[in-house]
Amino acid sequence: MNVRIIAVMSGGILFGPWVGIITGVIAGIHRYLIDIGGVTAIPCFITSILAGCISGWINLKIPKAQRWRVGILGGMLCETLTMILVIVWAPTTALGIDIVSKIGIPMILGSVCIGFIVLLVQSVEGEKEASAARQAKLALDIANKTLPLFRHVNSESLRKVCEIIRDDIHADAVAITNTDHVLAYVGVGEHNYQNGDDFISPDYPSGDELRKNHH
Repeated sequence: MNVRIIAVMSGGILFGPWVGIITGVIAGIHRYLIDIGGVTAIPCFITSILAGCISGWINLKIPKAQRWRVGILGGMLCETLTMILVIVWAPTTALGIDIVSKIGIPMILGSVCIGFIVLLVQSVEGEKEASAARQAKLALDIANKTLPLFRHVNSESLRKVCEIIRDDIHADAVAITNTDHVLAYVGVGEHNYQNGDDFISPDYPSGDELRKNHH
């Protein structure tokens, strides 16, 4: 089954008119060049470009939650138009109808895949946005809880900050340091950092190293 329209429509709906139009033109030209003079070459060329334009319009004008539904309808419209053009373009009407009778229904119904693809990608994006929102809320909550403790900075207040951070992010240990000393430490290995004036071990990774290891 031909999935060209599905790819063009999905790309344009998800990523905008430039993606839709460019992929539509490329797909249309490719389809024409691999079957120059074929009965379906020109119809598929036309509807591939049209699909790119329609998908771009859907991206710009249709609310995100409704794009998958409209995408299915747009795909079916393009495939239906392809079938009509095949009948019109064929040397004889009988030949055109024969071709359409064999490929029409599968290609039109296959447009449902556009909705599945759009929903799948949007669900992944939605989960990323939800995760970012949760992290932002967590950071704000921690800031609200710890900000009063920084008004009078001492070993006890820094320790309370570490405790708050540890409890909120469920970490094994949390430390506050300057370039040379451990100012406060709570969690696993806490007995090694009791007096607030312990030097940072040469083996202790820097912030940059921790970020690299995390990634």
